[in-house]
Amino acid sequence: MTMYVPALFRFTDFEEQLNFMQKYSFATVLNYNGERIVGSHLPLVATNEGDEMVLLGHLAKSNEQAGLQNGADCLVVFSGPHAYISPRYYDKAESVPTWDYIAVHAYGTFTIEVDKKMAIMEQTICYFEEEYMVQWESLPTAYKEKMMDHIVVFSIRVHRIEGQKKLSQNKKPEEIERMKRNFADGADPYAQDLAQYLMTRGSENFYR
Repeated sequence: MTMYVPALFRFTDFEEQLNFMQKYSFATVLNYNGERIVGSHLPLVATNEGDEMVLLGHLAKSNEQAGLQNGADCLVVFSGPHAYISPRYYDKAESVPTWDYIAVHAYGTFTIEVDKKMAIMEQTICYFEEEYMVQWESLPTAYKEKMMDHIVVFSIRVHRIEGQKKLSQNKKPEEIERMKRNFADGADPYAQDLAQYLMTRGSENFYR
């Protein structure tokens, strides 16, 4: 499995990839079970352990992927802001529509974390809503244990990452400025988010 990434759009900085995965943490976990490809949409916590990225999450026990064996290969897809790019932003009439987006594919091995189950769940709570820990800690132990019985907690140790930032790097600065203005002032929240990424780099760096 591999992502098609033209050289101009490669996204390879590890820290930036990690930050992206932490910001856009609702991901798609995919694997091949020997007969077909199966997938689940899950909130994941992306962590950095030394030079290795580890993804932490949980599944309902009734989910088919909860039966994955330790060491199973997985593809995890993180997608972020994206937007339709109209030809009206371009100077030339001989132009066609396209789509700008940012995405990361993480390839890794699946492990069921039996001994770390509670610790990972509490780490997940702290990541997404630290304030909820006060309520969580006040719940009866029997209730929490019953809830935990219905899930499988796992980690995915990432051994390869592919990223793509398709941000109109092949367009002129003035064309990108039109996109940024329209995205920032428009009603599409995905496009507004994408505009922020366009603004993080000087437009003079885009044109090739």
